Amino acid sequence: MCVALLAGSVCATPAAADPVPLADSLVAIGNACRASRAALLGTGGTVSTGAERTVVSPAGFLQQRPAFNRVVVAGTGTYGMVADDGLGRLQLRRAWRYLHRPTTQWWFDAGRFWSPARGWAATFEQSRDAVVTVDETCGQSLGAAVEPVDHSGDAWQFTIPGQAGVTVVTDGQGRLAAWADTRYEYGTPAVTAPSAAVSHLAWLKAAQAAALNADLRAMTREVARQVNASVPSVAAIDAAARATNPADRVVLVRVRQLRRGVLFHARNPYTRTYHAWRVYLKRGEAVARRVAP
Repeated sequence: MCVALLAGSVCATPAAADPVPLADSLVAIGNACRASRAALLGTGGTVSTGAERTVVSPAGFLQQRPAFNRVVVAGTGTYGMVADDGLGRLQLRRAWRYLHRPTTQWWFDAGRFWSPARGWAATFEQSRDAVVTVDETCGQSLGAAVEPVDHSGDAWQFTIPGQAGVTVVTDGQGRLAAWADTRYEYGTPAVTAPSAAVSHLAWLKAAQAAALNADLRAMTREVARQVNASVPSVAAIDAAARATNPADRVVLVRVRQLRRGVLFHARNPYTRTYHAWRVYLKRGEAVARRVAP
């Protein structure tokens, strides 16, 4: 049996299937989980599932999936691709124009380390530990498999009632080589930081300014949706508005109470254009409308 990897393949030794007790199989897979995590955190390696790829080394790691790219470098910080931040094409061009950096593809947050589990971690080691998702007890997820487990060479075939079968393959050093459609490679890969980037704070300011009207529209429509899902009232609009407005925005959005609702308003720091949307009661229903520009 062969399982294709990024470079070459992992082949289980041709042999007839050998039924193995579930408990013994879980011990073997548990040992492989521990060995894999130790290797990835020690010398590094690559874990890939479909279009998602995580590359880990002692000096840094990267994670890539559709519309998401992060590069984290020890002692330096985190890089992110600006095109992944949800801006439309025109908004992206507008943000680049604000920054006078039309070719900038990355932002950089110095001294901060992105983590898939924590959002932002205090240290590089914490963020790297979180990005290595193979856990020392990962074999426990197979505990519901039926007896016995088919074992052939380096491959175990687990059958779990109500689920697709799971094939786990180990390599010659007792580490995971494949788990279903996830593939593992080991070594010390190169993780290279982008050669040019704008500061994360500067990028957030430009991106939020470029999408300011769209953000206000989205916030006010969300407030109206929440309020109309219960009993619409001015008090409900006010409460939902203040809960919906993020306090950590770089381009601040302010909320002002009106007689029949609230006003969301902000000023573009680059163009000085005033943007405003309001949410108010109309015939017993909350509605969102643009006020300016």
